[in-house]
Amino acid sequence: MAVRRGEIRSYLPGVSGRDKPSALSGERVLVVSNDGANRSMQTALVLPVRDSIDADLSPSAFSLVVPLGDLDPLPGGAVLVYWPKVIPMSWFTEPIGVVSQATMRQVFAAFVDYVGE
Repeated sequence: MAVRRGEIRSYLPGVSGRDKPSALSGERVLVVSNDGANRSMQTALVLPVRDSIDADLSPSAFSLVVPLGDLDPLPGGAVLVYWPKVIPMSWFTEPIGVVSQATMRQVFAAFVDYVGE
C-alpha cells in the first residue's frame, strides 16, 4: 500500500508490540514524511488530525494547530503540529483524502516554527 505525503489516513495501532494492527480503535493522521522515504521505510512521520480545534487549547498552542479548510478532507478539522508521531506502515488503513497544497504549506511552516527555536 503506497502512503503519500499530504494524505489523511486512518490507522489501527498494534497491541503489545505486535506488527499487525488491532481492531481496538482508529486514529486519523496527516502523513508528512516525503514520498521517497514512505516508499523505502517501514515507518512514516505523521501528525494527528482532530474533528475540531479544542476550545480549551492554550492560546500559545494555536500557532501549532492548522485548521482544515473547505478544499481539504474533514473541513473544520485540525492538524496538531505539536504532536508528531512515527508509526509503522502496516498500521495504515485506506486513505481518507489529500489536503490542499496551501494546507501543507501551513503545516510545514508551523512545524518548522515548532522545532526551530
